[in-house]
Amino acid sequence: MINNPTTRLPEPLITGIVTGMSSMICLREPVATEGSGKAPKEQRAHSEAQSRAQSDQILATPLSANELVALLGLKSETGVFKRTIKKTLEIGLSEYTLPDSFQSRLQKYRVTEKGIRVSGNNG
Repeated sequence: MINNPTTRLPEPLITGIVTGMSSMICLREPVATEGSGKAPKEQRAHSEAQSRAQSDQILATPLSANELVALLGLKSETGVFKRTIKKTLEIGLSEYTLPDSFQSRLQKYRVTEKGIRVSGNNG
């Protein structure tokens, strides 16, 4: 792709944040990419469906930090990831499955009732 200084991408629009651990960013106007084979509306529908599936999995079952990293498509536990997990624990959106052994290799995180309410997913 050739960078043309007169061509600008539309400003991103943040459309939702799920349990404070991930967000979905969409462009204000869909932009087709080369070789995608799908129309922009189909791409967005696929992306939203994938995001909903990830949210449902996070809400449904306790996950380890490594499982969360993989589910969110990250390469590793980044600083932002660690700070986000810490913040969700502090404000009561998530909790440890082993509260007395927070550094255990078996430690997992689950979304609390408060986290479910905040996410807007009641069931």
